[in-house]
Amino acid sequence: MTIDVDDLIRKEREYHESIEPVDVQVLLGDRLLTVRVPYVHGAKFDDVAAKYPVERAMRGNRGPFDLSKVTREYPDVVLIDSGEEDDLFVIRNKAAFYRWPEVYDALSGDDQESLQAVVWGLHVHLPRQRLAEALKAKSGAKTEGRSDD
Repeated sequence: MTIDVDDLIRKEREYHESIEPVDVQVLLGDRLLTVRVPYVHGAKFDDVAAKYPVERAMRGNRGPFDLSKVTREYPDVVLIDSGEEDDLFVIRNKAAFYRWPEVYDALSGDDQESLQAVVWGLHVHLPRQRLAEALKAKSGAKTEGRSDD
């Protein structure tokens, strides 16, 4: 049996493209805003995560990266207020500047934790859950074909 690698790669890409962004309500200043956190796959996410590996001494971090720092530097976050979207890019000193870290730092600890939970869910929980489901399905397929007669 030959493995159709091209088909598997196509399916994997489709899976990653199908992951919807997650919206989180936060209070910034006196405004209730929506922070849209997209699923970012591949080098774009890996570059951020690689900058902030988890330290052994860190308690409560249940992923392969420093969750707080990665969430602070997370790419492509959008703020939404009454349907108006802001990609948080501005021009400063003739260069593009991404304001998300500045926004993140201004949020309350509770809002930061909510956003960290989203990043953890997208990049730690979902892959673990997907693997567990595949292992369960494979295990179920093996036992279905077995006879104890």
